[in-house]
Amino acid sequence: MEQKNNSPFLAFTRICLNNWHYISRKILSLNKEINFFTGHSGSGKSTVIDALQLVLYANTDGRGFFRLLLMTRTVA
Repeated sequence: MEQKNNSPFLAFTRICLNNWHYISRKILSLNKEINFFTGHSGSGKSTVIDALQLVLYANTDGRGFFRLLLMTRTVA
């Protein structure tokens, strides 16, 4: 992860998938600002999102993200 000069946020610049689902080894390069995942059915979009979710929220069922989203809405 790299840190921008004027921003306190960190951004992933690469994702390395090793033995993740059906991917034996793949390195994805990411843009610092925004990234879009597009492709045909079965091309691996959800597989990449699952890996990111595991790293960011420590689960793969999706409930961690939505629970965090609901908590921020009720606190604000």
